[in-house]
Amino acid sequence: MDSAHRGALGGSARALRQVQFRVPPLSSPGPKRRVGGRVRGVESARFAVGDARFDRGAGPPTRRRPKKSDPATECLGRSRGGMSTKIHACTDALGNGVCLRATGGQAGDCPHLPALLEGLAPGQVIADTSYDSDKNRAYCAEKNIDVVIPNRPNRTAPAPFDEERYEDRNKIERFFNRMKRHRRLATRYEKTVVSFLAF
Repeated sequence: MDSAHRGALGGSARALRQVQFRVPPLSSPGPKRRVGGRVRGVESARFAVGDARFDRGAGPPTRRRPKKSDPATECLGRSRGGMSTKIHACTDALGNGVCLRATGGQAGDCPHLPALLEGLAPGQVIADTSYDSDKNRAYCAEKNIDVVIPNRPNRTAPAPFDEERYEDRNKIERFFNRMKRHRRLATRYEKTVVSFLAF
């Protein structure tokens, strides 16, 4: 370093860099000045909010898609114990399951007797009082099926009832007792009724 610039050592570091590299200081651009000029043929990189999207029509659908399932189709209903599923079953004379149907927990038993007997040809039907109705008795009479169902307390004209044959209904009770031993069936965890009845 020559003697002409030795006095600059006591100054700031900025002055020292200017002396060492002999580079003129950069003047700060004003509010309307730019460091470099605009390249021809290239537009500004600023975009509007709408232009930055690939799909200008993006947004929530105008129509709500239908749900694949709901509590009604998945046989979930609110009963005294909360949301539950009721299983209607039909067994043969040996107590083996023949037909199973699932409904919501609040559904009644009486309307499902014809569906349980569909495709079967039993000689008699033994059921509890909840299946007693004129419609069910007429359906069984049309199919030549003997009915062993207790009469409802409010029935004005009681139908004949065989108590001895009714004692054989314990087989359906034992069938449900065997099913309830399995936790998967006693407490439903499956979302769809198809998976629930696939035990």
